[in-house]
Amino acid sequence: ATAPAPAKPAAAAPAAAAKLKTPVIAVVDAQSILDKSEASKSARVKLEAIAADFQKKFDVEEEALKAEERALLTQQSILSADAYGKKRQDLQKKAGDFERKVASARRMLNGARDGTARFIHAALVEVVGKMAEERGVDLVVPSSQLLFATE
Repeated sequence: ATAPAPAKPAAAAPAAAAKLKTPVIAVVDAQSILDKSEASKSARVKLEAIAADFQKKFDVEEEALKAEERALLTQQSILSADAYGKKRQDLQKKAGDFERKVASARRMLNGARDGTARFIHAALVEVVGKMAEERGVDLVVPSSQLLFATE
């Protein structure tokens, strides 16, 4: 028993290959574009200002807590053990509340940074997509994803 001969796919392959379009590929330095974009710069400046404002307020509050702790330590010898323990407990509660407030502010700020980055990235994708379409580019690859390329 011999195998049947192929039914003309060998002749069809060169014809199909001739019809394939060579893809046009563009490489984009997305990070450089993001670093230089006005939207990105503006967002960075605004977020840094918010972070600096938070830090300034937290520095004042932290210093007040430290001053309260120093005052409590000076009163330790004149307060009863119960009174000192109560004041110490109150101070520890304030310190815990402060730490939670700082952590919450950091989470909020990180969320704002992440949201802004996603928004700016989406705008970049839209602009790059439009440019690719205008220029007949089939595939756009970020330069950070290239493993090897020839000149």
